Amino acid sequence: MDRVELQIGDLHWLDPASEEEDLCLHGSFYVKIGEEVVSDGTDPTWTISASVLFLFRTLENGHTPEKPVSENLIPCCGFSMYKQEESEDCLVIECPNGINWTVEKKKNSFLLITENQISEEVSFRKWRDSILRLAEEIEEIYRISKSKRILEEEKEGYDTFWVEWNRRKQAATSIG
Repeated sequence: MDRVELQIGDLHWLDPASEEEDLCLHGSFYVKIGEEVVSDGTDPTWTISASVLFLFRTLENGHTPEKPVSENLIPCCGFSMYKQEESEDCLVIECPNGINWTVEKKKNSFLLITENQISEEVSFRKWRDSILRLAEEIEEIYRISKSKRILEEEKEGYDTFWVEWNRRKQAATSIG
């Protein structure tokens, strides 16, 4: 139980020259579930900010083929963010490429199942703390980065992203 590792690295904006316009943080993502390395952390192009938002969602809903929180838990691309009429959650438009696994929510734990059917039970606290640690790393990069110049048509989606992020982070820290 609790054999799961989540690590992010090489955090960057796609084009450092246009840091003010890039709304999504990118980087590498190492994921190990049980004995299986799901992502080896060598590809530095994953959309890390969207990934951690999606992982936050698993704390409340899990992530299963029947009820996914996103197309992939670690998306290659997060093209756009939109406010949804019927939900408080941000709609992140992603490409079909990404890294995925199942997160089944149990009473006090989660069952993580890789695409190769390797499974590992992880306590609520371990899963939550792993996600919160990643969130802190991401927030620090946004804090020290240049202020964003957000196009008017992107502002509502970007604001919705951070409202959902903060709501889910606050909910995560208030339980257990």
